Amino acid sequence: MRHRSGLLALAALALLLASACDRRAVDARKFVNRGVEALELGQADVAFDFFTQAVALNPADPMAHYHLGLVYAHERNQPDLAQRCFEEVLKRDANDPDALYQIGVLERERGKPAKAREYLKKALVKSSAPAEVMFQLALLDDAIGSLADLDRDLRETIKLDSTFEAAYYELGSLYARINEPERALAVVEEAMKLEPKYAPLYFLYSGLLKHAGRTKDSVRAIEAGLEIDPKNADGYFDLGYSLAAMGRYREAIYMLDGFVARTKETNPARAKLAKGLIDKLWTEIDRQKNDEGPALKLF
Repeated sequence: MRHRSGLLALAALALLLASACDRRAVDARKFVNRGVEALELGQADVAFDFFTQAVALNPADPMAHYHLGLVYAHERNQPDLAQRCFEEVLKRDANDPDALYQIGVLERERGKPAKAREYLKKALVKSSAPAEVMFQLALLDDAIGSLADLDRDLRETIKLDSTFEAAYYELGSLYARINEPERALAVVEEAMKLEPKYAPLYFLYSGLLKHAGRTKDSVRAIEAGLEIDPKNADGYFDLGYSLAAMGRYREAIYMLDGFVARTKETNPARAKLAKGLIDKLWTEIDRQKNDEGPALKLF
């Protein structure tokens, strides 16, 4: 009888422990959910605390490790710690496509294309976002200079997701680099119809138009890009430069001043270049006003 009561006590203790473990698992998942909400609000430090608590409560929860890894990778620039988190996920599911993808991206950023390709190829098998994975494979092609493979993988990315703006951008850039401007223009124009609010396409389009000698169309493209992304400093520089080339000096000065204001701390060398051009433009404006001397060579 005493033996039976002992077994009952052990069974009761096991139930209590299981119940406690269940509570910890539930609480851990609550912390994960709160962390995701914090990330969506741009509160990376708050999210980090929630994910850390989730891992501490339930070290077996792959979601907790995965989201903690995201913060390390994308918010804290700590790729080694990020990879450890993603590897914890793979210990529980060696084919988890999201963890495989994240490690593949980290390896690509480390300059290890062979390892990166291995992880990304595995991720592609089960990924719910295959276009994202294929795009990363395309970036690997670019890194090793395999332009034919880059073309193929970018087109495969677009086939998987016809609204993948960055793939169109890279494909247009590829054709511009290999001196096929007509193909570049065609790709970018197609992309702009599909995704008319993706500013980088307009800036790329502007450069292609300028190269084709269509200066006025180039200026209109930059202006459209800046309407979408008014904080894009390079857009101000490019527009200012193009306006100056067209003889629209005061408008050019206004745009170049905008560039200097946005880059004097982050890119002082280019800001200095812009200031030099502004000085030349004011000199030319004064010369034209007073009709003195030969025209100044601006470029």
